[in-house]
This record gives sequence, structure tokens and C-alpha cells, in this order.
Amino acid sequence: YFMDSGSGGKGFGYVVRTFGVYRSKTDGSNSACLVKDGCTGMQLVGDYLYYQRYNNHDFSKFHKIKTDKSEDALVSDHIINPSSCHNGIIYFNGMKDDHNLYALDTRTDSISTLLEGNIWNPVYYQDYIYYMDLSSNYRLCRYSLSGNSIEILSHDRADTFNVGGSYIYYQKNDSDAPALMRMGLDGSNPEVIAEGIYNSIHITSNYVYFRDFY
Repeated sequence: YFMDSGSGGKGFGYVVRTFGVYRSKTDGSNSACLVKDGCTGMQLVGDYLYYQRYNNHDFSKFHKIKTDKSEDALVSDHIINPSSCHNGIIYFNGMKDDHNLYALDTRTDSISTLLEGNIWNPVYYQDYIYYMDLSSNYRLCRYSLSGNSIEILSHDRADTFNVGGSYIYYQKNDSDAPALMRMGLDGSNPEVIAEGIYNSIHITSNYVYFRDFY
């Protein structure tokens, strides 16, 4: 986890007046700092933590560090959001020179281009990459990794989304009727879950959690 607060207090994994990337036991004990630097995203893959470092010197540096704090190494000059990962492969969209879909294979730390396009927020789920198509008003699409094909799932403008179970949950951007929506994985049967503007959509086996934007 990342801590960016320098004030005193109590709580999970708390260390007084510290800043950086930490690990601890699940009960919050034995907290240890791995990286004394800023971090915009991280992903644990095996014994390595992949993280996007930021500071005044190397904001766009993507690193990995072993969980025992050894072998801190530069992986890429790309700005990478490592939130989507499956079977040791991190899927991300370009941010530096383009918005193509990329795959980082953590076995070799090599990066390959999967799909050229104006792609945002790729999410892996069951052999598909779900994403927002920036060139077409942020509509939701999915790309089949095995079939190398693209499907348009909705023509609604999406602010954010997540995928889990049998549904895609997304925030519909509409000046007259904004709403938290859900639809089938293939885009079928869209329905309103809650009217209004919501974000931070997270999915468990039984519940969908989200926040009121206001």
C-alpha cells in the first residue's frame, strides 16, 4: 500500500510521519517501507511489486522491486497503470506517445503492442480486454485476445466502469439523465442501477461498491 500522509495518527499499517510504498501483515503489524517515494499505481506479481514511481526527477519511470526490498530496477520509461493484470501479464494503454493497448510480460519484462487505437482504462476479464474508446465519445468496447476482434458494447459515453461476474457496471455520462448502469458482458440488456453520478466502482462476489461523486 502507499501512504501519502505526513501527519500523526493511528490505523492500518500506520507509521508516524512517513511517505512511500509499504508492506505489512494483514493485521497491520510489521509494517516496512519498500520505497521512500511517490507512487501512482502498483501491482503484485509473484515476489515482485511493479509500481509507477513519481518524484521531481523521474515521474515517468516504471519500476519493480522484490517484496524483500531487494532488486529495485527500472522496467520501462512508459507511464504505466498496472491495475489490469492476468497470468503475469500487465495490460495498459499508452500515455506518453499514443493510446495503444500494450502488454508487459513480467517473465521477461518485455512490452508488446496488442492493438493500435485510442484506448483508455483497459480491464482484463475472461480472455477479453474491456476498454473505453476515446475516439468514439468514450463508448465501451471489448477486444478478444484469442479472436483478435473488437466488439462495440455500448454507445453511451462512459465516465468509468468495471467488470465482474456476468455484468459490466459503468457510469453513463448524460447531462439530462446520468446514471450508474449495468449490462451483460456482451453489451446486452442495459439497465439503470441508480440515477445520479457515481465513481470508484468495485465488484466482489456478492456486492458492487461505488461512491457518490458529490
